[in-house]
Amino acid sequence: MSELKFKVGQTVRIKEGSFPLNNPDGYGLIGQLATIIRSWDPRRGTGAMNIARSEDIQFFELNQYDVHINGNLYSLNEDWLEAE
Repeated sequence: MSELKFKVGQTVRIKEGSFPLNNPDGYGLIGQLATIIRSWDPRRGTGAMNIARSEDIQFFELNQYDVHINGNLYSLNEDWLEAE
């Protein structure tokens, strides 16, 4: 399994991502700061053969994060987040 990039409580910035799933651009979130409140690996319970990473990562292979921005909760994958 891949390690989680961010920790609960960490402040991150919403960036322009490569994968369209959970696209925050439509909400005007790019550039805003967020706080990680929950994180998880969507591949949980699958075998190592099914979760091997490659250069052609699929969006469903990315770790997921629930973030808090201005009183709202958003669920984004790691591609949309960068360390502050």
